[in-house]
Amino acid sequence: MPIEIVTDYEHPAFPQPADLHAKIWRYMDFGKFESLADTKRLYMRRADLFLSDEFEGTTPAGEIEYWRQLAENAPTQKNAQRSSTIARS
Repeated sequence: MPIEIVTDYEHPAFPQPADLHAKIWRYMDFGKFESLADTKRLYMRRADLFLSDEFEGTTPAGEIEYWRQLAENAPTQKNAQRSSTIARS
């Protein structure tokens, strides 16, 4: 079964890579991908065998930074009270 690459699909939750021919090497090798396509079953590795991936189970630095900035810019109770006072004026 050939795999079709859709190039005109846009959705904010699924940003497309700049290089549509980039390899997806981090997640599975080609044999496991081929098996997924043929059997429609996802290979699930045992958790105790993830020792070779030092980043397995960690939070990406970009996500940590996103949440840090979100927390720093979050409205405080004091700012909310000031905003509601100004709105009533």
